[in-house]
Amino acid sequence: PKHWHHAFSGRLGAQYRFSFGLTARAGVLFEQGAIPDENLHIDFLHVTRTFVTAGAEYEAGPIDVVLSGAWLPTQTKDVRTSEVRQANTDPAVAGSVIGNGTYRSGGWIVGLGLRAHFGGGGPESAVP
Repeated sequence: PKHWHHAFSGRLGAQYRFSFGLTARAGVLFEQGAIPDENLHIDFLHVTRTFVTAGAEYEAGPIDVVLSGAWLPTQTKDVRTSEVRQANTDPAVAGSVIGNGTYRSGGWIVGLGLRAHFGGGGPESAVP
């Protein structure tokens, strides 16, 4: 069992559209961890974290080029109260605790996209 608990997140961002078709965006995302340290393990590392985000979008006729990114500063979490146990094929034998240790996470997320507009359905084509 993971023993999820209530968590919250908050986001704040802004964008500015330049007259030559470029839109720049920046923001920050805070996300509270949803699992107690006792159940934290390497394939379920959901700790409280803050992302810094940025992006740009350029309109080139019917094609938009979108670049986005997020940076998660490296953070360290020391767990000494883990209840995560080693898997064992014999249900009568409890595995030893393996979730204690130092966990590090962080890094970059980068995305690049193309969006095409084929017309119709937009505000320009709406019939009054």
